[in-house]
Amino acid sequence: MKQKHVGVLLFAWISALFILFPHFVVAQNRSDVFLLFLNQVSLDDIHKLCGNARYPWFSKAAIGEMNMRTATGMKDIHSYLTIGTGVRSAGSEWARQAYESGEQEGKNIYRQYTGNAGESRDSVILPYYAVLHKINKDKNTGAVPGIVGNILDKEKIGRAVIGNSDMEDKRNRLAPLLTMNEKGVSPLGRVGDETLMEDPLFPGGMRTNDAFVRQQIRKWKAQGVNLVVVELGDLARLSRSREVLESARYGQLREESLARMADFIGWVVDNMDNDDKLLVLSPSLPAQIGKEKKGMAPALLWEGRGGTGGAVTSNTTRQPGIIANIDIAPSILSWLGLPVPRTMKGMPIRTDASVDNKTFWQTVERINYIYSSRPAVLYPYVLAVVAVLLLATVLLTSIGRGSSIRRILSVLLCLALPSILLVPFLLLVFSFFPLLMAPPLLLLLLTLAGGALAGILQRWGFATCFLSIGFLNWIPVLLDGMTGGVLIERSYLGFDPVIGARYYGIGNEYMGVVLGSSLLSLSLLGEKWGKRRRKAFVSLCAFLFAFIIFYMAWPGWGSKAGGVFVFLAAFSCVFLLFTGIPVKGRYTLPAFFLALLAACGLFWMNDWIADPKQSHIGRAVHELLLGDWEEIGRMVHRKLAMNGRLLLSSAWSRLFIVSLLISGFLLSFHWNQVRPLLEEHLYFMKGIKGIAVGAAAALLVNDSGIIAAALAVLYGLLPLLYKLLCHQTKSPADRQ
Repeated sequence: MKQKHVGVLLFAWISALFILFPHFVVAQNRSDVFLLFLNQVSLDDIHKLCGNARYPWFSKAAIGEMNMRTATGMKDIHSYLTIGTGVRSAGSEWARQAYESGEQEGKNIYRQYTGNAGESRDSVILPYYAVLHKINKDKNTGAVPGIVGNILDKEKIGRAVIGNSDMEDKRNRLAPLLTMNEKGVSPLGRVGDETLMEDPLFPGGMRTNDAFVRQQIRKWKAQGVNLVVVELGDLARLSRSREVLESARYGQLREESLARMADFIGWVVDNMDNDDKLLVLSPSLPAQIGKEKKGMAPALLWEGRGGTGGAVTSNTTRQPGIIANIDIAPSILSWLGLPVPRTMKGMPIRTDASVDNKTFWQTVERINYIYSSRPAVLYPYVLAVVAVLLLATVLLTSIGRGSSIRRILSVLLCLALPSILLVPFLLLVFSFFPLLMAPPLLLLLLTLAGGALAGILQRWGFATCFLSIGFLNWIPVLLDGMTGGVLIERSYLGFDPVIGARYYGIGNEYMGVVLGSSLLSLSLLGEKWGKRRRKAFVSLCAFLFAFIIFYMAWPGWGSKAGGVFVFLAAFSCVFLLFTGIPVKGRYTLPAFFLALLAACGLFWMNDWIADPKQSHIGRAVHELLLGDWEEIGRMVHRKLAMNGRLLLSSAWSRLFIVSLLISGFLLSFHWNQVRPLLEEHLYFMKGIKGIAVGAAAALLVNDSGIIAAALAVLYGLLPLLYKLLCHQTKSPADRQ
């Protein structure tokens, strides 16, 4: 009986321990996380190390590239803070000035700026932490400097930081931005001169003391410290002397530094336990990489001593081999068994074992090539569109309409106008082929293929020609998105992971294409079916409109929140026009509320989906439901700011403005020519109205809506110009 009572008491006592001190119990089996910052290391450097038989441990890492986007610029001060907060942040030069508590200068400054004496002698302090809070508050980034440290303090989890990128008398100590709490304090660390050793052959005479760093890591691991952050700054020190070094000498020193870093990584891997994690990142890139337009940083993850291979990914990007810098802080918390706060916008990193090294490096090559050559493809395209628009307008208003030169130009323009609308479709099709073509060759193929296809379609008459062009542009985009979006990822009109505005779903470019081309094709289908099969036509439109809106909302397909509103506005307008319902208050108000209700239902669907599969739409909706209006306000501000920048500087804004001016010119000075054509093609006119409504909505609700609007309006304006030119010159292409 006594034994039974003793057993009950023992069980109650253990249960109480779990309830009252859960962190103590869990901490006994908590895995360790090592984070290595290798400043000024590029993907090219990692590629060489992976191919070097001297470093076999690199073949066991899950490899990836990291997007470097921050709240402002690409400097390391912004990059380190973004990594440490899980939000795109803005840093400050003051952030470099971290001190050990034992350094009297730092201790005095900390006391002067904060009124506090600091922490123990083993801690690291950043006296100027208040600057970071102020900058991010002023810029409304939503970042909380020191958030990781705050959480680890609360959970009683040990952390330490070591290393620097100091050069002579200039402090450069950014690693504490990850380990500090909101008061700028990291409880354990070594960031002073003791982390360096004399080397008279190295520029500045000092480089990282690897032996000391290893000794400290052993010590902290034995003490139960669960997070160790290491900054290896030799390449950053070396980069500051590049201008005064001979190229051969610089190359030699760089190779030696990389070799030491590689050996250090191998040592850490060998000393890991099976459930430990090692993440190696480069928060800053060599200047040469920027000139070569390679904007992604390397990221390597070892899970356990042996590593698993494969590639890193996250739900932020949903692309194997690609993560974002905002994923690092959430990953660290997740690996330590802690929940990720919703203030962090990144998602935990995971490994995709299906991707091998060869596939990864091929993907890197393709991303870099498309990113660097995108302007050489899209700028000439936009310039050509503007030139064709202006020339067509001049021909419509020119004197001497019977001249042979004018007739030749009209025929060529009647071929160029449909060819331009085929370019988005052709760019999607060309993405299917693995060959990376030089921009001049690609532009030549686009011209030849577009011209040949347009010439064939012209023979079928205006309505069938542009109906076919419309279907060719939006149906393949939707099919590709439903099957993984591989072609959109590879297209020059697809999203760009280097810029990092979007990693999956449909971007603004193809959203504009789908908007304009779907309304063009369905309005011209109405020219054929609208009178004879009106009920069937209206039913088909209702189904397709609903499906496209659902496609935009579904997280695994379009995942475009702004697109839901854009297509709801455009399709609602067109549907009312197609059905003959008067666009008046008593009809439009119920239609508006029905559309709003549909949007709410679609967004609720995104919020309902489980968090690991939830898209950025679902997370935004969840914040809205929680009443986080401050974050919603930041999102709106970012969208407006992006649209403002693009309006002032983008080639797409110039295209949109030219299209708008030409449309106004035609309606004002050529209404007598336009009106009979629109009366002849009533459904086409209704489609143009829907495109105009959708373009206006895109400008209002999308962060890069000017791009979608510029592409969408082409599908209304170019067919109209084509019809006017053919009518004026009585071109055979207009025969039906």
